[in-house]
Amino acid sequence: MASISGGDALLKVLAALSDVPSITMNVGVLAGATNEDTGELIAPYAAANEYGTLTIPARPAIRNAVAEKTGDWASQLASGVSNIAEDAGAVDKAFNQLGLVMVQDIRDSIGSNIQPENAPSTVEAKKRKGRADASTTLIDSGSYQRAIDYEIIKGE
Repeated sequence: MASISGGDALLKVLAALSDVPSITMNVGVLAGATNEDTGELIAPYAAANEYGTLTIPARPAIRNAVAEKTGDWASQLASGVSNIAEDAGAVDKAFNQLGLVMVQDIRDSIGSNIQPENAPSTVEAKKRKGRADASTTLIDSGSYQRAIDYEIIKGE
């Protein structure tokens, strides 16, 4: 965790923070992401798998990554903005670096073969498509995994 000692250091940090606009970062399947094979939107597929449906069991890849990595992400962001008084671009750099890490962590979660295992009909369908590992959950064409991205939205 960053520390600040001395009144001058605190004033420098506060002055630097006053120039930072509000920042929101979205990470996951962003609006408009489509399956490369079918052209269909990925978000409904991702939501169905994340939360489950009547016929699809929940396989919460995004929620698992968030639960497992939130502490690491917070530490990384704190470390990234610790030199804001010396580097006016520290906040932008920190959020961009964090976005890349979050994307990879979620992609890794998707690829972790979250249980329950695929239904036999799903395995057979993947085999007919020639997929390398038909038993791996959440991965068919790879579009879902590749659709994970981040965007930074700056406000006033």
